[in-house]
Amino acid sequence: LNPTVPLCYLPKGTGYILRKNSPEKLILKKSPFGARNPFGKDISPIFFSTRSIGSTLNVRIDAPDRYEPTIDLPKKPSRSVDSLYVQILDDLDIFSFKVRRKSTKQFIWDTSIGYYCLYALPQL
Repeated sequence: LNPTVPLCYLPKGTGYILRKNSPEKLILKKSPFGARNPFGKDISPIFFSTRSIGSTLNVRIDAPDRYEPTIDLPKKPSRSVDSLYVQILDDLDIFSFKVRRKSTKQFIWDTSIGYYCLYALPQL
């Protein structure tokens, strides 16, 4: 470890590449050019999907045969004057996405910054 490099930094080329696009989900494969997972074995492929539950946007990233915690997420449609949508970025080699507010076009989640160092932007 280098004390001058943030722990969340991953070198360019680290992440997942879009392999297959279907109506239900995207299939992503680990890029062979990036850093290895520092916490264990790399997981590949993974699946990316989204769905709207009323005004709630559900973003799901999962992998085959992985444990899924039993979390009681709300399934009833929510209501709001605003809604969110996902913008898939296909201009980069590494898969990334942004979540935007429909009314203002403001990004509230962006995975294109920092090569999959996921973070949430403050609500404005």
